Amino acid sequence: MFRPIGFAERRAPNSLFELMPGLEIGPADRRFYLDDELAGGPLACWWKARDLALEDQDFDIHYKILKVIAPHLGKDQALLGWLQQAVAQAAELTHPHIATVYHWARGEDGWSYVVQEYLEGQDLGLYLLKHGPLDSAAALDLLQPLADALDYAWRERSLLHGNLRPETVLISEDGALKLLDFGLTPANLRSQLEGAADYAPPEASTTPAASQAQDIFALACIAYEMLVGQSPFGIVAKTLRRNDQEQRRPRHLTSAAWAVLRQALASDPRERPTSSTLLVAALQATQ
Repeated sequence: MFRPIGFAERRAPNSLFELMPGLEIGPADRRFYLDDELAGGPLACWWKARDLALEDQDFDIHYKILKVIAPHLGKDQALLGWLQQAVAQAAELTHPHIATVYHWARGEDGWSYVVQEYLEGQDLGLYLLKHGPLDSAAALDLLQPLADALDYAWRERSLLHGNLRPETVLISEDGALKLLDFGLTPANLRSQLEGAADYAPPEASTTPAASQAQDIFALACIAYEMLVGQSPFGIVAKTLRRNDQEQRRPRHLTSAAWAVLRQALASDPRERPTSSTLLVAALQATQ
């Protein structure tokens, strides 16, 4: 099968900016052709990429998502060890709303990356820009599979997503939904991710141990954004410190829904619902 010729540099990469469409990266026996950058940041970027090894076998085009690690992090042996372990754990997750994690790789070209399932569509952030704010029924249709996936991972493997935000939720054109990047962001680096702080609970920066309450807080932030049309921070964070929460509730929310979200966004993780599905069920009960 014909494919464009990549030009992977043999020297060690210095920056994620060196990645561009048409570049081939990876080990000699499992090359990937970079097609389109989906998202990026200082620590990693996500690319739609063609799996050239599979194409050589059946002559069809096979897309994957590559999470390419920033070169300076790729030199951190402790971090790479953690990442390999995290990938092995995430690869054990089998849920219809969690994107499959296949493997970690590092080529002679110096690029380190994680291979994940590709889903044709858009992330939730773009979806909300186009469709939001959503009515309660539409929001709950999206929140329910998210909650199911989060509770499954915690119940079966005690795995926390750890980077839950609209950009890590993929929605296909037919409405299928999958969580990307499950458990693949080290806790000590989350604060450096652009936009991640808007969905991180207060204890995330001080509590090293994984807690289901952290994902529940992030899910509540996403629920708020779906219903109101903007992130709760800048509004909720200030309101929660006041005594007139009910008077200051967003006008798009019913009093009952606001009470549910206010509990899920509590600064004390012990005050939040004990599971993501309980949070969604509580929101459903307000309708």
